[in-house]
Amino acid sequence: MIDEKYIKGLKEVQVLIHNRIKQELILQGHVMTGKVYKDHSEEINVHGDEVHLLGSYPFYSKFLHTGVHSTKIPYDPEVRTGAKHSLYIEALIKYACFRGMTDPENAAFAIANKHSKEGMSTKASAKYSKTGIRSDFLDIVFFDRKLNSEITNAFDQVFLILFDNMITRQQKIINETT
Repeated sequence: MIDEKYIKGLKEVQVLIHNRIKQELILQGHVMTGKVYKDHSEEINVHGDEVHLLGSYPFYSKFLHTGVHSTKIPYDPEVRTGAKHSLYIEALIKYACFRGMTDPENAAFAIANKHSKEGMSTKASAKYSKTGIRSDFLDIVFFDRKLNSEITNAFDQVFLILFDNMITRQQKIINETT
């Protein structure tokens, strides 16, 4: 049986990780709506002796982490497909509106042209970042020595709870048999 103090300790680890991910996303300038760090979920799954800490973020956060190579951008200024709608262009129009650009449709096509040459994130988007970095937020977080030290300390506390519970159970068994 898993002790509530143990679960509380694991939740503290999850909060520690989430707060650091949120902090890195903000430093990188991924703050337009805040959805990427607000729309996350966390779970603790216990299967026998195994415990899994799970966290998930919106699908598009993967592109914030890895970026998108220019060859994967669904727009080519040289090719006219005749399509009436492009989800990619529509999303860029929404983005341009959100940014308050005066001509969102033209801005969307200008952005698409830039993406088709540079990929995402563009070099110019570094201006939104306090660190100059616009990708790899998970690597930055999980390879951070300070965070790893904090996680280790939190897990040490969780281990002490488990160890204390084990000693208490053993003492109880010994007392019942004598």
